[in-house]
Amino acid sequence: LVAGVGKRVVVLDAADPAKLKLVGESLPLGDSIYDVDAQGDLVAVAAWRGGLHLFRLGKTGNLEPLGTWQGGEARRFQWRGKHIYLTTGKGGLRILDVSDPQGLKVVGALRGIDICGISLHGDLAYGALGPGGLNVMDIGDPAHPKQLSILYKPTAPTDRKNAAYNVAVADGILYVCPGPAPSTLR
Repeated sequence: LVAGVGKRVVVLDAADPAKLKLVGESLPLGDSIYDVDAQGDLVAVAAWRGGLHLFRLGKTGNLEPLGTWQGGEARRFQWRGKHIYLTTGKGGLRILDVSDPQGLKVVGALRGIDICGISLHGDLAYGALGPGGLNVMDIGDPAHPKQLSILYKPTAPTDRKNAAYNVAVADGILYVCPGPAPSTLR
């Protein structure tokens, strides 16, 4: 089990869920951990103002640092093949090629929007824009993402019903979290 705790990534042995055992951890990554995901033995970590970090997870639980992208904030991300679709707050969307984990590079970007969460479905990406609603983007060509539309656009700064702070797609259904309680999941 790999998780973010404060500014570090920890690796836990969860063989006995009642007795989690710490088997590895990273050095502090510069800021709070916003997101963690593993693909095989590669672990990606979004550390807010500390950037995006890639590690190789060893068999004993050790984390070997591989590469870092520090071109702006690193909030939430989704991994698809050799690309990571990274939300960077006011920096918009960055699409990183991670095929060479030690040489992360941006291959596409969509700037000018404040994205706090993302979910991918086919050639579409849904970006949660917080008080700005939900952005729909075409990511069919990772080098040239395009904004298509905004759904649930709030009608006023106090319109929390149409805000979108997180988003997920599962089985063809789009789930949108408009923010803290008492808001209702759409």
